[in-house]
Amino acid sequence: MKLRFLVIFILLGSASLAAAQEREYKVLLNNGNTFIGVLQEHTAGRYVFKIKGGEIDFQQIEVKDLIPTGKTIRVKTIKDVGSIKIKKITPKSITNFDDLIIYYSKKYNLDPALIKAVIKAESDFNQYCVSGKGAKGLMQLMPHTAQCLGVFDVYSPHQNIEGGSRYLAEQLRVFGDVRLALAAYNAGPEMVKKYNGIPPFRETKSYITNVLTYWQYFATHPISIKKPIYMFTDEKGNIFLSDAAVNKNYKRIQ
Repeated sequence: MKLRFLVIFILLGSASLAAAQEREYKVLLNNGNTFIGVLQEHTAGRYVFKIKGGEIDFQQIEVKDLIPTGKTIRVKTIKDVGSIKIKKITPKSITNFDDLIIYYSKKYNLDPALIKAVIKAESDFNQYCVSGKGAKGLMQLMPHTAQCLGVFDVYSPHQNIEGGSRYLAEQLRVFGDVRLALAAYNAGPEMVKKYNGIPPFRETKSYITNVLTYWQYFATHPISIKKPIYMFTDEKGNIFLSDAAVNKNYKRIQ
């Protein structure tokens, strides 16, 4: 994936013609990992870097040292904000997980279109997706969050969608607002409480915009249920879902 650097300086409604430079660093993390990245943002104890293939961010306490490589990236600006072409939203025509989305939307009282929008923004429907920060699966659950939610196989669509839906529902109950809930899902509820609103992170603001855009799209393109769903709950309370009655213990739920 080629990165496109685009900085817009807006002053009194018009774009500035100024140019900017961003410095490249060798980043040493406390966990022993290193990488080369271009520093994009450093605010409120948080670093955001551009790397080949995307953007990653870390809390300041996760970063051991920054070593300048001596390179700078010249960032071109544009003359007219109105000349930016908005990429048409064309989510993939993937319906493999619609049955699960419908089921868990009912279980946690969520709009199925919202769950699907989060999945689109988080993993683009890739159940094996892993982020640079270690979030995994369709709804990009961090290991500790997954463990707290009882998700032991983050690559299982059943477990991941249930865990992510449950976590999203919890944030909605806590904050009572979709935008704040999405901010908490992306940046963590502690950050929303710290800033008493949406944290001033570019990634979080962009994430909220993307999810709301996808939500609108999926809300106007109804999610269909192509297969029946059968459920079995074992003695330990584990839930097993199937599109067929595996045995007499499986009961059709829709």
